Amino acid sequence: MNQQNQSPSRNPIKMNMHTPSLLDRVVEEFKIQFNRTPLVLAQAPGRINLIGEHTDYNEGLVLPGAIDRNTIFALGFSPDAQICEVHALDMGEMIRFDIGDLNKMQTEGWGLYILGVVAALQQADYEVRGFQAVFASSVPLGSGVSSSAALECSLLMACRELFDLDIEPFEIAKLGQWAEHHYPGVLCGLMDQFSSVMGRKDQLVCLDCRDLSYQYIDFPLPDYRFVLLNSNVKHSLSSSEYNVRKRECQEAVQLISQAEGENFPSLREITMAQLEKHQRILSRKQYLRAHHVITENARVMQMMQELVRGNEEMIGSLMFASHYSLRDAYEVSCPELDFLVMQAENHPGVLGSRMMGGGFGGCTINLVEVDRIADFISQTTEAYLESYGIQLTPITVKLADGAGIISFP
Repeated sequence: MNQQNQSPSRNPIKMNMHTPSLLDRVVEEFKIQFNRTPLVLAQAPGRINLIGEHTDYNEGLVLPGAIDRNTIFALGFSPDAQICEVHALDMGEMIRFDIGDLNKMQTEGWGLYILGVVAALQQADYEVRGFQAVFASSVPLGSGVSSSAALECSLLMACRELFDLDIEPFEIAKLGQWAEHHYPGVLCGLMDQFSSVMGRKDQLVCLDCRDLSYQYIDFPLPDYRFVLLNSNVKHSLSSSEYNVRKRECQEAVQLISQAEGENFPSLREITMAQLEKHQRILSRKQYLRAHHVITENARVMQMMQELVRGNEEMIGSLMFASHYSLRDAYEVSCPELDFLVMQAENHPGVLGSRMMGGGFGGCTINLVEVDRIADFISQTTEAYLESYGIQLTPITVKLADGAGIISFP
């Protein structure tokens, strides 16, 4: 896979259609909180993932894109070079901490991501000092579109500008991943942060998580939109089972490596023939987890080909096949998500649908004809409310550019 490294620049960018009022609110709140105008405005978007789920931490392939929903940070220097003050406009909360001793700060939730970003910069030997910040977001929380990566990468982009740090965009993604690993403690792959930084308008990007090469591809379906249906459920299994799945994949790799007399670093190097050959030495769960990852990588490769061809039928079929594998082999779906995918499959305006994200709740991603979006949302919302008593949250998004600095309004 060729690496097309056209990175986001420091040049100010224009914001997309969702953000002007959000931007105004952030700037105004900064003035209220700190009695002055911010020096830097930065944004980073959430992301969708068309296909390639639970493959990133298995050194596999993913096919995400940045979306037109952003987290915006306003930053300025703190009067005290040791003290940081960060106000979360959406939550109406503020944290204050000593930049020289992060361990003294006891926080949770969004505050962990802030501390993680500062710690990531420090451990990479970038010189930062106290700052004041306000942020807000149009990226919906808990819906599988990586609000955490948008927060991390937006703050990192703002810090790069404020402190004039020589950080390449790809490194911003890696620093965001480090922050999430070490502070909230989510052992995520690089896909979320990579998409947030490296996304391009009207394009998806295929990332090879083994060697971090990547390739952009035009989205060829102008008559369709991405409609995310937030189930508004998050089952308690979501956190614990993520690490269980990761362990089961690693166990399958180890057992097949021993049987083959080779040291395979990940499931990416293991073929379906090898998996079938050694099925008897694996537990049922180990086999199923590996089966999903291997077949999902193949679906990503095929999806790339079908996007180039503009083959609508196969694009949709691959999305449904991904969901069935996540449901049956990786076992990370839930009744609510399965119901939403079934509703999509039965609607004539939907090309394809699947669960997106870690699983056990969150969103489905649906490719829907523009003229039938309203009908699809209406029918599915009514059916979901009747079956589960839960109000659905639909989110229609477009592919957008990645993180950048914003020109002042």
